[in-house]
Amino acid sequence: MIQIYSPRLEPRFILLAPGRHSRRQPDLSLRSRPCFFGNFPASFRWWPASRAILFALALTWFPGSFLAAQEPLQIDTTRRSLYSGVNFGTELYRFTRDETVEQMVEAICSAADRTRNFQVINANVPNVAAVWSGNTGYLLYNRRYFYENRSNRTLLITILAHEIGHLLLDHQLNGRFRIREETGADEFAGQTLMRLDSLSGLEKVLGIIRAVPFSYPQVPWPEREIALERGWKRAAALMQGPGFGINAVNLEEVPLPRFQISGCPNRVALSPDQFSQCHTLGDVNATLCRALNARGYVQRGYFCVSGGFALVTAVEQFNPGGTSMGGEARWQDYPRRDNFTGILDYLYSVIFPEPARSRLFVFIVSDQAVLEYAPGCLNPADAPGWVRSGGDWLPDYLAIKNYDVQESPVRALVYEFKVPVSNLKMREECEPMPILTHLQQSGILAGIQCR
Repeated sequence: MIQIYSPRLEPRFILLAPGRHSRRQPDLSLRSRPCFFGNFPASFRWWPASRAILFALALTWFPGSFLAAQEPLQIDTTRRSLYSGVNFGTELYRFTRDETVEQMVEAICSAADRTRNFQVINANVPNVAAVWSGNTGYLLYNRRYFYENRSNRTLLITILAHEIGHLLLDHQLNGRFRIREETGADEFAGQTLMRLDSLSGLEKVLGIIRAVPFSYPQVPWPEREIALERGWKRAAALMQGPGFGINAVNLEEVPLPRFQISGCPNRVALSPDQFSQCHTLGDVNATLCRALNARGYVQRGYFCVSGGFALVTAVEQFNPGGTSMGGEARWQDYPRRDNFTGILDYLYSVIFPEPARSRLFVFIVSDQAVLEYAPGCLNPADAPGWVRSGGDWLPDYLAIKNYDVQESPVRALVYEFKVPVSNLKMREECEPMPILTHLQQSGILAGIQCR
């Protein structure tokens, strides 16, 4: 008996009996799909023993021609994102690549002006999935799904671009930052659609996507739709020229939101030696991102400033000495302590609770001697939302700009907050710890070196 797998791993059985005919006819329905040796002709309703034997010998004699088209895919799928409500199992298989899908992937990466950092594999997934296995990214797609929806190119580009966005933007895909990552991938898809399918128009695109909506429970579909629309409009704004958005009236269409300093952050200009090998703003951004990634600051937001950009980290809790708090409590907005040394220590913490100490970093790269300030005080309650309101990546028109280390110093700001246990309301500290202490103890400063 030969067991045949289709791209969805649905077993098809053909009994090869020594008699004249097999006892079970092959499944010739549309569900069976072409397997790794093609469709059976309709005339093959019964297989004589001689044909069965020859076929079995062919499989043995030419393993490279037949069996290589289906191989087990041994990857860790713990960190993954699926554009489907249907999960896939742990047994994954690799099938023959599809040239049409590969061309669509290349078109998306080209439209985003990004170098592909992942492998593309035809596998037994519901439609499309992004997976990080160790440090290797995988874009898995179902060839059958693309064939069945071949007339809806906009749909296929959208779901491909969404999952590609997760990989190109180095999303963690572990569920901890689900809202940020899903809306970021949707914004990336919106920008890609505008560049590849602008003639369809935004409303038509949204109509097609609404027909097959999918969203994780934590991310309402309307919020994802807003992100896709925002990406489309930002791409349209960028096509009007590099200067667009700096003094734009319609803030919904600026490539990046503006950043203006408010409140009382501590600040310092970083050493020019750390950026002496940087030639473009993209080099500076890559240098900062490497240092931040190494210390766990994987959630970032980009803003525009006159003559450059600002990069904002997520709010984190830190210890009194300036080191980042360990574990999941690092990214929580409220105090948490459970490592008491005894009953007296516990009672003391109840009577005299210590407030949580939080901070966020801002790195500003600009050729302006005086940075922009917003009137009034900072509303600390808005600070955790900064990283979500910013862009997910540095736009191309900024990344390619020449960088002069003497004319455009990199300035670091730190906003420090305290969160009392009594009301859990964040308040800004205007006499914070020295910023160099923050940068050194967080480990960021040691990792900043352009190369």
